[in-house]
Amino acid sequence: MALISLSDGELDFLAVKAKSGDDVAMAALITAITPVAKVKADRFSDFSKRISGEDLFQEGMIGFIEAVRHFDPSRQTHFRSYLDICLENRMKKALMANSNSKNAVLTEAVSIEDGTVGLTGGSVDVIADRENCAAIVQAVNSVFSKLEKDVFYLRIEGFSYSEIALKLSVSTKTVDNAVQRIRKKVRAVI
Repeated sequence: MALISLSDGELDFLAVKAKSGDDVAMAALITAITPVAKVKADRFSDFSKRISGEDLFQEGMIGFIEAVRHFDPSRQTHFRSYLDICLENRMKKALMANSNSKNAVLTEAVSIEDGTVGLTGGSVDVIADRENCAAIVQAVNSVFSKLEKDVFYLRIEGFSYSEIALKLSVSTKTVDNAVQRIRKKVRAVI
């Protein structure tokens, strides 16, 4: 993860601050981590035709949020190392889930949306902009409905759609719809 220009101490400090709710620290981490997650996503997307680099990037960013939420500096591990494991595990998990033949109908479907949202070329520069990163953090707090926030945080914790449905007393389809709305809202903010 040589793309991150911050020292281990700086990353550890920012992770602790972001975990405690500091939006500025979270925005700084997002700025530093986004290019790394993009490179990893592109590298992993070469292993599957069923999942795009953009989807892997989103999974990686969920792994990033999990890393922030669960980082414990008392374990004598730097955030950089912990983050690397979280990013890769989240992307590998997505690759494995999408390689399952029972998902073939969904993962090989062609999108009917008119526009495409990509993270190639200049778009990465837009994401790296600190104001846009702060907007992403603010989106979770202001743009998501209560259900979307609940689903978002439960997915970050690693709960499956069916487990979330049970916890929130809703259908699995409701959870899936909420996840789709979350993705659209995140893309709109980016």
